[in-house]
Formats: sequence, structure tokens, C-alpha cells
Amino acid sequence: MAGEIDPETGTYYYGRVIVSVQRQFGKTDSSFAKMIQNCLLPRRGDVLHSDRMVWYLAQRGKDADTKFLEYFQKWDDCPLSVLTGRMQKGKGSICMPFVNGSRMQPSAQVADAGHGYQGDLIDIDEAWSLTAEQGKTLLDGFVPTTITRQKLTGHRPQILVTSTEGDITSTFYNQLLDQCRSGDMPKRWAFFDWGIPDDADPLDLDVVARYHPGLGHLFDREQLPDFMDEFRNGGEFDAGGWARAFGNRRDMGTTDRFISESLWARTARRDPLTPGSFRESDALCFGVSVTIDATRTCVSLARRRDGVTVIQLAETMPGTGAAVMRIRELSDRYRAPVAVDKRGPAGDLADKLAADGVTLVDMDANDFMASGQSLMSAFEQDRARHVTDGTLDLAARTATRQWSGDSWKVKRKDGDGSAVMESAILAHWGASHLPAPKPSVVQVF
Repeated sequence: MAGEIDPETGTYYYGRVIVSVQRQFGKTDSSFAKMIQNCLLPRRGDVLHSDRMVWYLAQRGKDADTKFLEYFQKWDDCPLSVLTGRMQKGKGSICMPFVNGSRMQPSAQVADAGHGYQGDLIDIDEAWSLTAEQGKTLLDGFVPTTITRQKLTGHRPQILVTSTEGDITSTFYNQLLDQCRSGDMPKRWAFFDWGIPDDADPLDLDVVARYHPGLGHLFDREQLPDFMDEFRNGGEFDAGGWARAFGNRRDMGTTDRFISESLWARTARRDPLTPGSFRESDALCFGVSVTIDATRTCVSLARRRDGVTVIQLAETMPGTGAAVMRIRELSDRYRAPVAVDKRGPAGDLADKLAADGVTLVDMDANDFMASGQSLMSAFEQDRARHVTDGTLDLAARTATRQWSGDSWKVKRKDGDGSAVMESAILAHWGASHLPAPKPSVVQVF
């Protein structure tokens, strides 16, 4: 179907082909077969010469070279080998020439890929590894090289994008899939999408087997339990990674998440913190953070009682303009100070809160760098709980660490979720380091 011929032009109908499919499908072999087929297309009106240029792009140049050489390792035993010349294996210049003048070559997915080269088929493998900026830069380099090729060779150039679903960092591929799945795509695009249904259980191996196109061809149903075991690390099971690999379901968690799925689930509680549940002896503190682009302010509340701290996401609000008034209102109402990093994106907000009379927790840079691990230790030692909340749950799945020596903080470039998690960490640190209020004593004279 991707090679459908337009009867009006006599060449390919589709200029871009997007393939989203599970692992263990044979993407590489399928892609190389299509690339070879493209190299063998004759120039319109000339059955002997083609002079086509086909590119295979992988995340790194080394990966592209390795896959390229592995595929052609046994090429001499293939009947089609009579149509190719001697492979060039020079460092940085690996190339398979064809007797009709076509060339097939690997390359890294780098910013200057495609600049100055011609392209009739560009295969972007494992597109999940690209950020939106990297994907745009790559296409900006290659798309112009295809513009004149149809006039020159008589065939429409194609861009082939193949990959399994990605994770939260896969901004290029995520946007592309969301566009295609919504149906909002150009008519010259062909989209192929495999995977388990959204409401299916990825741990049900019968479901996985039913929807995997490689079953019975590349592996059998009996092998799935062994495949699943590969996603176990010690006592932890990477459910998101398994669902992504064998269900083609986007993993909104990350491999570097600092709160494991099991620990987050074990420390959850459903009962929310409410004004009527507070005691005079409770230590309360608000944690405030701002997204790296200052488009949202996040506020969490922590309550420490009997040595256990409960954290709850209080609210998020757009921008920072209305945040001072709202945070002062909350602080006054609950007689709770505010923990905020005065050196990060919330620095300006911290200055305004202090100028407005809001009590800020005394917190230096070392305290801030220790606050994340402080929460982790409290979770592990059953000294902290979090109130179940969809936004906070997502933040726990997506937030990652940024190390500085032996200390770490939340990586703020991970998106809004990092600010949500930072506010929870700050609230916990503040409540855990405040002296517990003593009940007021009324003296009678």
C-alpha cells in the first residue's frame, strides 16, 4: 500500500509513509527491503540507469553503520547481489552501490544530515528517539533535497518514518502520531498503526499475542512470558516499558524516574487533606514552584503529624501574576509558611512573596539539593504519604533527576510535571523541618 502507484502520474502516490508498530516485528528488514526496491526503480524512459539516492538514518551514525553492515553481511548469497557492486566500507563512507547507478547509504540523525545531498527515499528509523526540534531540523535538511528528484527521475520521493511508540521525551514522534491518529494529515501521507487497544490490559499475553503482527512469523505465543521477564529488574517490573515494546503503547513514564511505580503506589492514600481534618499541633507548609517557562505556578500542601508527612497537590494556576495574592491567602488562612527555591524559575515570585509579608521557610541551596532525597527516604521509611491525584501521579511518572555531584534536583526541562513534583518536594521538606506548633495556652489572671 505504501508503494501504491498514482495512475495519473505513474509514480508513487504517497510522499510520506509513517509506520508505528511493536518491537519484534522486523522493522529493519522491512525497511531495507523497501530501500533496495527503491534503488532498483528505473529512471523513467531509461531501463538501464536509475542513479537513485537512498538514505538509512538511525539515532547515531554508529548504529546506522552497524545495522547497514549486518543486513548486507550475507548479501553475496542473495540472487539480487548481481544487481549491486562492491560495498564501500570506509569509515564514515559506507555505501552500497547498484549497477544501475543507485546508491544506498547510512547516516546519523544529526542536524547537518541531508544538507548538500540528493534523496529519493529517506528512512528515519526509531523516530521515537528524536525531540521535536531534532525532527524538524532533520526534515528541514532532507526535504529540500527531494524537491527536484521527481522531475529528474520520474518518481515521487518518499520519506519513511518507522518506530515503536516512544515515551514522554519523544516529542517529534508523539506529535506526528497524534496528528495522524486524529486524521488531520495531508492526503499524500500513508499511515500504518499497530498495537493493543487503549482499553486493553498489556499484561494479558493473549491480548498481546492477538494484536502483534509478528506472532507466528518471528516468534510464538509460548515465548511471550520469557520476553516479559526481560522487563524485570530485581523486584521491579517495568510495566510501561513492556506495554510500549509489545503493545505499542506510549510510555508516559521515564527510565530515569526517581520514584518507582511500586513505591509510589505503596505510599498513596485516598483521603484528602481538608480544613476540618487539621489539628492545632499539625505542622503545615506550602511548597511553591514555577515551570521553567513561567507559564504555570504549582502549589502543594504538606501536613506533618506524629512523625508522618502527608503531601497533597493544592492547585496549579496559569502564569505567576495572580500567584502572590493567592499564595498569601492560603498561607494566612492555614497559618502555614511557604517553601520555595529562591534561585530557580520561582526566584522572582519568592521576592514578591517576601515583599508582601508571606513567611518563607529558611532554605539555602544545600537544603534545596537535599530536599528530593529527603522525600524519597521518607517514602521508603514510611514517614511520608501522598494524596492520590491524577496530575501529581503523572508528575511522579515523568519527573527525572538532574545530578550535581552526589546531590540531585528535579530536572526542570521535563515539562510541567517537574514543577508539580518540585512543589510536593518543597512542601514535604518545609513541613518536615518546622517545629511542631504547640497548643496555645490561655492564662487567667
